[in-house]
Amino acid sequence: MIIALQKLSYEQLAEQLSQSLAEQKIIAEELLQFKKKHQDLEGKYFAQQHELAQLRRMIFGSKSERFEPAANPSQITLDLNIEPVAVIEISEKEITYTRKDTTVKSNHKGRLPLPADLPRNEIILEPDENTEGCKQIGEEITEELDYTPGKLFVNKYIRKKYAMPGGEGIVIAPLPPRPIDKCIAGAGLLASIIIDKYVDHLPLHRQRQRYRREGMDIPKSTIGDWTRQAGSLLIILADALRIEVMQACYLMVDESPVKVLDRDHKNGIHQGYYWVYRAPEKKFSVV
Repeated sequence: MIIALQKLSYEQLAEQLSQSLAEQKIIAEELLQFKKKHQDLEGKYFAQQHELAQLRRMIFGSKSERFEPAANPSQITLDLNIEPVAVIEISEKEITYTRKDTTVKSNHKGRLPLPADLPRNEIILEPDENTEGCKQIGEEITEELDYTPGKLFVNKYIRKKYAMPGGEGIVIAPLPPRPIDKCIAGAGLLASIIIDKYVDHLPLHRQRQRYRREGMDIPKSTIGDWTRQAGSLLIILADALRIEVMQACYLMVDESPVKVLDRDHKNGIHQGYYWVYRAPEKKFSVV
């Protein structure tokens, strides 16, 4: 090879070299064309694989949509040799029905009537215009329910004393019976304290705050003694209720633990229990 190259002239060597470069250029261009074609074919292959996967999912997947082939003639079609599962025929039918009126009638009977036995405070309103020479043709009545908070008042008993003639002595009217002897609280006040505490569950300290707003500061110990002594007057009613409950044919009993304040206990409290007896037929309960 080396000897053959030495026998060639410079012009012949240059011509062969140029031919070799031209051939290499052609080969490179062909290689680029083949590479481009390979990329195009590879892209078409992946696109067809993606389309095939979607078609299979639409036909055999869990979706309820029916597969419909595209009407575009340029769309690529695949011959999968699949037999149709079912043929859906769409037809038009006229359907008639009767619709029921579902309007809900309100059970509201209007505004709550006010009890007739409640006292009425009449407030007469006259028009702002001059009504001199006018004839009244009627009136409109509007009732409004209002409330006056409980007020404290003092019962002042004045007992007149009389001296009997001839020095036979002095006469005076006796005091009416009172729930608690020598107590300044009347029956109405004691009843209000008991009902507020045991029926409306209003503690004594909040009742004291309410009375303080009305100008009467009742000491804590005093209102506590009133509650205790007034409760002792109701023992006879509690005993009668207990007898009535125990005579029932059917009783329900409940035991409820409760913490009781105890100054003599080392922890300041001791364990107490409520035993509640209820006669469901008579709807009576007693502790």
